[in-house]
Amino acid sequence: MGGCKWQDINEKKKQPGHAAHRDGWEPALGKIDSSWETTDQDNRGDREMLERQAETFSWEGQVFPIPVMFLRFLVLSLQMIPILLLPLAGWGWHDWRGFLGHPACTALLAVVVLAVGAVVFLRLDLHPLRKGNSPAGSQTVVLLTLAGASLFLIWFLPLADRRQILTFARNRFWPDLGLGLCCCGIVVRLLALMKLGRQFSAYVTLQDEHQLVQSGIYRRIRHPLYLSLLLAAPGFALIFSSLLVWPILMVTAIFVAARIRQEDRLLATRFGIEFEKYRRRVGTLLPRIG
Repeated sequence: MGGCKWQDINEKKKQPGHAAHRDGWEPALGKIDSSWETTDQDNRGDREMLERQAETFSWEGQVFPIPVMFLRFLVLSLQMIPILLLPLAGWGWHDWRGFLGHPACTALLAVVVLAVGAVVFLRLDLHPLRKGNSPAGSQTVVLLTLAGASLFLIWFLPLADRRQILTFARNRFWPDLGLGLCCCGIVVRLLALMKLGRQFSAYVTLQDEHQLVQSGIYRRIRHPLYLSLLLAAPGFALIFSSLLVWPILMVTAIFVAARIRQEDRLLATRFGIEFEKYRRRVGTLLPRIG
């Protein structure tokens, strides 16, 4: 039967006026031509899918594709490893049993590990350096300064707690309160990242085809990521009973207020009346009542 089909093909090729098709072969049935077209469409779809699944890295004028899963793992590692190791380094590696004997510290490490698991399971995008299509301005300097200060505090606050430097009187209240604030901040952040997807960035910017997210936690709060900072930053200081909680809270509040104003102006320019209606309907950091 197979030989008959090839014979039919060859005979049809010899018919006058019959155009050659793809490498000199003419399909015996229209279905074969359709299958070739489908294959081409599939290949184009595969290429587009691979392009969507890869970021790019530029070095000396050369652009290199980076698989998204590897990039996410790298970004997640760079963000989580300091949070897991710097507190123990500040406390003292030799006294790791004493650190783990601190109930709030042990609970915080467990919560961070669970949060990492949630990020991996939900495939959340934590790439913070997307600059989008808006000018970055001085944002890079500000973000690097805050990142450096944050890493220093993650190391210093455990050290100060162990040596009783600038700390409250020892009791369970402050560490437990701080743990609760950190947990709330982490949950709020995860809920926000679930809805933002690839629109997430540490920069105040808009991505290509940016959408105004109004679902999930964004139905109740316009800036949940900033709320998570206001909860987690002082919460971390309280876990180690630090008096630095007050300047940390003040600096965080100033940073968040400035970013909210900047972001609201950008969104109002891009989305116009749609954003104005959303701003009137939804609270900035807390849900509107009534």
